[in-house]
Amino acid sequence: MEMKANIEDQINAALESAKKIQPVELPYGFPDKVMNRVHAKEDNVRPMFIMSPLFKVAAIFILILINVFTLRQVLTPQPVQNPVQYGTIKDFVNEYQINDSNEEVVTTNTPAHE
Repeated sequence: MEMKANIEDQINAALESAKKIQPVELPYGFPDKVMNRVHAKEDNVRPMFIMSPLFKVAAIFILILINVFTLRQVLTPQPVQNPVQYGTIKDFVNEYQINDSNEEVVTTNTPAHE
């Protein structure tokens, strides 16, 4: 990959200009004064991220109810489901109504124990 000849000079110039940046000293209480002015210009409009305490309590209560309901559902024993036992291949064919094949096709490859 070919680079232009003066790109290294430009990189070095950018790094040198970044090194010349000096820290800024702020007077005591400057951030507080700025925040007070910002809030003063809001014309008594409450910011969106500030919620009333009652709303916070209601939200926490709802979350706790959801967690309790979820834990109750998870921890209740589920009814045991017995697997379906078919006595013969004919019962299986009749249950699932295999229309594409007849009974002989299904029973030709039966295991030796049936």
